[in-house]
Amino acid sequence: LRFGVITIYTATATFPMANKAIFPGKSSGLAPLYSRVGAALLLSFSMLIGLREANAQSDAPKSLDERVTIDLFAEHPLIVTPTGIAVDGRGRVFAAESHTHFRPDDYDGPHTDRIVIVEDSDGDGRADRRRVFHEGFTHLMDLEFHPDGSLYAATRMDIHRLRDTDADDAADEITPIIRMDTTGTYPHNGLSGLAFDFRGDLHFGLGENLGHAYTLIGTDGVRLSGGGEGGSTYHVRPDGTRLRRVSTGWWNPFGMCVDAFGRVFGTDNDPGASPPCRLIQVVDGGDYGYEYRYGRTGLHPLVSWTGDAPGVLPMIAGTGEAPCEILAYEAAALPEAYRGCLLVASWADHRIEYYPVEQTPNRGLTTTSRKTLIESAGEFRPVGLATAPDGSVYVSDWVSSSYELHKQGRIWRIRPKNPRIASSPNVSITGWEAMRLTETEEARVTLRDWAFSHHRARLRATAVQALAAVNDAATDFANIARGDAVIAIRALALRHHLGRGGDPAPWCNEATPAAVRAEAVRRLDPQQHRPLLLAAAESDDPLLFHAAVQAWSQHPPAAEEFAGLASRQRQAALLAIKRSSARDEFAASQLGRMLEMDDPAVRYIAVKWIADDRRVEHQDELRQLLRDRTLDYRLFLAATAALDVLEGKPPADRPAPSLLLEQIADDGATVTIRKLSLRLIDPSFQGLTIEHFADLLDHPDADLRVEAVRTLAQHPGEGRSEVLAEVARDERQSTDVRAWAIAGLAPEAEQYREVLIDLAQHARTELRDEALRALVGVALSSEEARLLLSKAAKHEGAAEAVRRITEGSPGERPTNSDCDAWESLLNGAGDASAGERIFFGAKVGTCSRCHEVDGRGTAVGPDLSQMERRLAARGDDGRRWLLKTILEPSKEMAPQYTPWTIITTDGKTLTGLPRRRGGGVEAYLGLDGEEFTVRKSEIELHRESRVSIMPENLLGALTQGELNDLFAFLQQNR
Repeated sequence: LRFGVITIYTATATFPMANKAIFPGKSSGLAPLYSRVGAALLLSFSMLIGLREANAQSDAPKSLDERVTIDLFAEHPLIVTPTGIAVDGRGRVFAAESHTHFRPDDYDGPHTDRIVIVEDSDGDGRADRRRVFHEGFTHLMDLEFHPDGSLYAATRMDIHRLRDTDADDAADEITPIIRMDTTGTYPHNGLSGLAFDFRGDLHFGLGENLGHAYTLIGTDGVRLSGGGEGGSTYHVRPDGTRLRRVSTGWWNPFGMCVDAFGRVFGTDNDPGASPPCRLIQVVDGGDYGYEYRYGRTGLHPLVSWTGDAPGVLPMIAGTGEAPCEILAYEAAALPEAYRGCLLVASWADHRIEYYPVEQTPNRGLTTTSRKTLIESAGEFRPVGLATAPDGSVYVSDWVSSSYELHKQGRIWRIRPKNPRIASSPNVSITGWEAMRLTETEEARVTLRDWAFSHHRARLRATAVQALAAVNDAATDFANIARGDAVIAIRALALRHHLGRGGDPAPWCNEATPAAVRAEAVRRLDPQQHRPLLLAAAESDDPLLFHAAVQAWSQHPPAAEEFAGLASRQRQAALLAIKRSSARDEFAASQLGRMLEMDDPAVRYIAVKWIADDRRVEHQDELRQLLRDRTLDYRLFLAATAALDVLEGKPPADRPAPSLLLEQIADDGATVTIRKLSLRLIDPSFQGLTIEHFADLLDHPDADLRVEAVRTLAQHPGEGRSEVLAEVARDERQSTDVRAWAIAGLAPEAEQYREVLIDLAQHARTELRDEALRALVGVALSSEEARLLLSKAAKHEGAAEAVRRITEGSPGERPTNSDCDAWESLLNGAGDASAGERIFFGAKVGTCSRCHEVDGRGTAVGPDLSQMERRLAARGDDGRRWLLKTILEPSKEMAPQYTPWTIITTDGKTLTGLPRRRGGGVEAYLGLDGEEFTVRKSEIELHRESRVSIMPENLLGALTQGELNDLFAFLQQNR
């Protein structure tokens, strides 16, 4: 169509003389017509071009900070499908150009990947020159310059060092540093995430490799093997020697970086069905909880994506979807607010995010929160990030959502709008420059002065690291660790002080900041410093607990020591043994004993150990554990999952319905397990019949009857409602059982209105209140309303419930922003049992439409089973915090619970929480708890919403009594 427009325009407008020749004088009336057509088409074509340019501009990435701009530096065909990016000391951009990543059959590009130099030779801000630095790699992922000028390149299968020794802009010395031996071939879950630390040593990541066995091989012959444990991070010397694993439990550590204080951070790309993707502070020996052998959802009972299992370190923040590179911004060009921030490229969310890093005294890990610097509504797919010598940041852009090669690509440049900012002095020097200052005593004197007294923290940190690298005897690292104002520098200095033989004991008191104290704890001698180690093991801080496990694993405790330990200490001891050389001997003689302990966390660790090592000799003990009357929800899930492992079944996030039904129908099974099985089973499972409930409703245990009624209320079988109505009227049943039966009748309230109106006049408060909740939405006759109002007058709180039926509201309530007024309504006298029915109510409360508690409900929003722990951690502010999150749910939303609005090409509007995005199909969790997918080609628009899917007026529908009941339930210790 465009060519047609151009052709007609050329014939009628560009060559008017030809037009006259064809239509001379007034002999034809068509000439003016063709001229008008040509002019109209010219105008239409101009409008079309203008519209295309306007659309391109609107889709271009924009800075949300008016002081910062992002400009296009290069685009296809100068650069196509770029992944990693690096900038050398001369400011030249090196980009990894992929020609092998999901290569289409008809792709006519190069057969191997390239590293290209893209350069602005005329200084106009746009690249105009391209040279191939190297060609020949497959699945090239990441690039990073070593301080000595060497370029390191990571492919899926190996890491190479490239040098240009003759300065002809082509690599002529290519040295393998790391090689991976594996059958895994998926393009982007292998090696990536290159980052150099102060000394010039290399940190890198390895993805989950789809669970394939692998061996990493260094240049000195060191071999590290693994398989289904998930992704890991590693450290190696720049020549490929001294390879060691640093951390594990990742999905895919796609990007890594090291900040000025020596702290290592990484992005974990793709959480399966358990968002968000993670921003992780890498700790030596850290376990971050994910294991591929237990499935790809991140929800398996033996997996901990959020750090809630014993010994698992948590993320420091959730990131946007598909985070690729991470960059510690340590330059001076961008405004001061970005100094030391972590920049993250979010591929699927079209964003460059930034994370200000803070270190607080009472927390070992750093804290941060997600903010957006650059965003786009169009096809901006950032992958790589690199800082240039002038402090600007270059971004490689894959452009398309297609994983297949498509010959598109861009490179952007982020820089300050005000050039004066760029001229401000640097806040630090590089480690390479600092190391040169250690070569003379005169220069070392300068470094010592900086280390103790320079007003810029980053220069102090640089000096400390340089002096430590040469083990400078004249530097008092202990004094720096005691006196520096910055916790990160104190931890850095203490690490080096202890590394040369300092005593860790004086640094283990509670007055020492947690991050500093952790450095000392992990060097404690368990035999010499047992009280200090036990104190650290009892800490609720994940890093201190981890440090205690690390220290104890060097000299693990004997089995007989367990009896005298407190709960957290036993957990640390068991995890330490699992990490130690005594692992197999202990497992052979003591794991069964650990299953008998009364500590659920210790038993969980033992169950997971059995599953991890496939110790089939404990199969009968696990089955016996299922009959334990003290078994809790999490341990039950773990034990059934471990049995699946030992029996060779594929991983599942919940026990098989057949196993649950077996427990439900087994009169010999404990009441606890039968109750848990009723909670977990799908009520529509065809093996579960109405007849099963008949037996359960005659059981002597009232709690089991309650669970049976609650499951029956969700059963699709005919006769369900009749049984519920019978139970609701049965005076022989406990009040709690009858109340749950009434709640189950709420969806059919119109059909059972007579039963419910009768129960709404009952003398027992629980039955009366539940019936009044079930009647919400039923149009009462004037006589029925009069009857209920006359009865309500006799009972405190019932009048509000009747008013809600007749008028639609229980009465006036404060505004959602007036938290003080709402808090005054909470008198603490609520009934937790009634609150639970409100939480799971079909008409009032309705919290379970999005939340789970102990296995019941819908997993859309956060699981609230451990809410009392979160409240306890907040102390006196706990209840107010909870109240505010309910009143104003949109004010603070975690990334995994931030909804997206999707408008399809056929006009449908969908809302869901992101599960898997990017590629040809996107997956979301719907408001009904079911996953749905949308083809990328069918999406007209999708955008993150700042409005929570949780309604803001939930509490306004409650009576004052119900408000107190609900909070009593949420705050109770389960």
